[in-house]
Amino acid sequence: MPKQKSAPKRIVTKRTHSTAVREISSAYGFTTHTKPDNLRFIEGEDEAQIAWLLNTEEDSPFTGLISRGTVERNQLFALHSVAKEIKRLFSVGPVADLDVQTKAEFAGQFFRGVADELDGTCYPDLGKLYEPTSIGKKDFESKLLELTGLIAWSSVGAQILSGAIARALV
Repeated sequence: MPKQKSAPKRIVTKRTHSTAVREISSAYGFTTHTKPDNLRFIEGEDEAQIAWLLNTEEDSPFTGLISRGTVERNQLFALHSVAKEIKRLFSVGPVADLDVQTKAEFAGQFFRGVADELDGTCYPDLGKLYEPTSIGKKDFESKLLELTGLIAWSSVGAQILSGAIARALV
């Protein structure tokens, strides 16, 4: 009787979470410092896509200020933080049912309006992000450009957008 061949042995490697994150990060062009929460962008979460659009559109007040990885000195927010606030912005009333493109347009219009209204208040602080001697947002005098300001505007914005859409539907 001929000897049977055994099935080939597979080499099984144990991948740690950090190894998996590094592999995904390099495949999609992220830095190795990309936090797992920021990988939501890759998976197509609507709020993360809207947040990233705010970071990349030329007329957005957030252009270049949102990080997919470690927040650098000249950036304000991490992608997952902005995505969370976008979710809050569209959490009340009929705006929750809008499609992603419409939400992105409304978010852009809303935050451009906020930026225009706060023009004189925030620009001195925003300039500190680019000064070589500055320590970035830790030098800010106002909280309006920090995460607490984004949280406040997203909470208020949810009520404003919801009310505007409800009135438009009547």
